[in-house]
Amino acid sequence: MAPHTPPPLGSGPGDPGRCSISGSVAGLDTGRRTATTLGCGPAAEAASSVSRSRKGTATEGVVIASVEPRTPAARAGLSAGDRIVAVNGQTLRDAIDFQFHAADDRLELLVERDQALLPPIALTRRGPDLGVTLAAPRPGEIATCANKCVFCFVHQLPRGLRKSLYVKDDDYRLSFLHGNYITLSDLDETALARIVEQRLSPLYISVHATDPALRHRLLGRPRHSAEILPRMERLAKAAIRMHAQIVLCPDLNDGEQLRRTVFDLVPLHPHVTTVAVVPVGLTRHRQRLPALRTLTAGEARSLIHVVEGWQRHFLATLDTRFVFLADEIYLLAGRDVPSSDAYEDFPVEEDGIGLVRRFEDEFVRACRRAKSGGRGAPRLCRVRPRTTDASAHPPRGAPSAGPGEHEGGVSPLRTSVGGIDSPPMKSVTIVTGEMYGPRMAALVAALDEPRGRVTVAPVPNELFGPGIGVAGLLSGRDIQRHLASLDGLGDEVLVPSITVRDGDGVFLDDLTPADLARDLGVSITLVEPTGAALLHAIQHAVAPRVTEERPRSSGARRGLGGVGAMSGPPAKRESEERPGSPGPLPSVGGVWGAMSGPPTR
Repeated sequence: MAPHTPPPLGSGPGDPGRCSISGSVAGLDTGRRTATTLGCGPAAEAASSVSRSRKGTATEGVVIASVEPRTPAARAGLSAGDRIVAVNGQTLRDAIDFQFHAADDRLELLVERDQALLPPIALTRRGPDLGVTLAAPRPGEIATCANKCVFCFVHQLPRGLRKSLYVKDDDYRLSFLHGNYITLSDLDETALARIVEQRLSPLYISVHATDPALRHRLLGRPRHSAEILPRMERLAKAAIRMHAQIVLCPDLNDGEQLRRTVFDLVPLHPHVTTVAVVPVGLTRHRQRLPALRTLTAGEARSLIHVVEGWQRHFLATLDTRFVFLADEIYLLAGRDVPSSDAYEDFPVEEDGIGLVRRFEDEFVRACRRAKSGGRGAPRLCRVRPRTTDASAHPPRGAPSAGPGEHEGGVSPLRTSVGGIDSPPMKSVTIVTGEMYGPRMAALVAALDEPRGRVTVAPVPNELFGPGIGVAGLLSGRDIQRHLASLDGLGDEVLVPSITVRDGDGVFLDDLTPADLARDLGVSITLVEPTGAALLHAIQHAVAPRVTEERPRSSGARRGLGGVGAMSGPPAKRESEERPGSPGPLPSVGGVWGAMSGPPTR
């Protein structure tokens, strides 16, 4: 243990006991940041930088990607490209070590620049943010997953996508820093000791099953590696908090096996804080892979009934619902998602649990807060949209409900909402995934006579197949192909920013929003995954005179090849979108897919 024991990471204005960490592993995309500011606080984030070897030079340390001006790091003379080798005499292995040893107010840094060590640099902390952004690690610097899970999403990817998409991580450092789920299969004694010493909590654990024989079958590993409870018990004894995940595979770990898994974890509460149940996601690219199937609508309804009973029991005995179902299960069942109270503090929102409720509540609140900006401005929302009956969001694969609808129950044409009540005539098209399309249309319908026409365009996923209906897994070509088939896209197309990788702004298939704007001949605007940001973007598109009077987000930019980007008002999140392998593609459905993508492990 270091001479100075820092307070729990993140103690400050953010989540107590957890550093406000977000960002991305370079190349392990699905729309995450490639590097973020290091520090603990509402405006500071951390990004992982795993040690890498270089011939003839130090193999330890973390590389600085950028330094914010007028910060302690800038005043100390640190520059992008510098490698911080040690802090207060403690050699650094990665960003976790940096956080652990840089918690003091007075720091002495050993820095390497241009392959030469500089004299020690003194730095005094003034506030939580040092102003340093660390470079993200390369895929080869990350502990990769040796499991052969029967449901692995990476194994279901088609060829020809970005190489980084095919990287599977099983790295406890990324679990702590970014909330990636890990199986603990290859966690050795050194890693366990470090987790305990540096109190790397919480961790996100892919449990799937507590029956060793079944977990061995699911993970494709020797039985001794598949044993999960002894490892979790050891972490619990060290007071490490854990969020558990179960990828539900019908006929394998459902039914009585699901009950066993959930109740086997109860004795580890409160250290096991939550158990997330998410449905397996299957693409069309499963040749030579184990035969699996997805949940049916009836099975989803039965599962909700059973889990709601468990939640009532746990609420009475543990003072928490403990087990939570992914939003996709409710949508598949044709059920409305629970109220915000049922998600407690939204602890596993980035696993697709509570995203729909948070986004829709936020949209309605933002709409009700909107004030008239002049003649013709949008008025306040009427009421919360009612989308509780099955017809409002039919399950995937439901029969056609009538002319103009396709097999998924979502119209291949846009759903028009509102009307144009005064010139100039403005209209906007909102892109989303097929699964969330009906709810998006109902949500936008809550706008009371918007000054313009707002239409919703659910895009079929041709890249991964009809089993994947979330927005975050839409390719640029799928969006382009579908929008090109529609008549009259209007003045602007709003695309959820979660569909592109932050930093270089490319879709999964390397197309860019500028490519879409050029091919479609319409302005493309990327919108951040919050309800408030969507409302702001709609108002800006259909009633620009209104939003000109509103403060624009610092992230807004327009006019670049017909492409705009609007971050909108930020949403409060306990944890940001996490990087790593595309699984469980946390919040890759993001705002408009509004659920997580299929897990890999």
